[in-house]
Amino acid sequence: MPLMNGFEFLEKLREHDTQTPVLLLSARDSSDDVAQGLRYGADDYVRKPFSLEDCSCALRPSFGARTPTGKTTSATSAAGCS
Repeated sequence: MPLMNGFEFLEKLREHDTQTPVLLLSARDSSDDVAQGLRYGADDYVRKPFSLEDCSCALRPSFGARTPTGKTTSATSAAGCS
């Protein structure tokens, strides 16, 4: 990002918006980076490289999973996530 890094952006976002779900996708992969992202308010943190399944499992808790009848299901079980 040209003007600030993702952590700085997230910190500024959370000053004004605490409701919007945020998933960080990052090449920064140390445990300290993950902890920092979560402390700044990310709902989840996925390290690059990631699979589509990793990303899908991380998104489901924030956005929910729906059955064909429109009922909300357990997000992780619906995605086959543990």
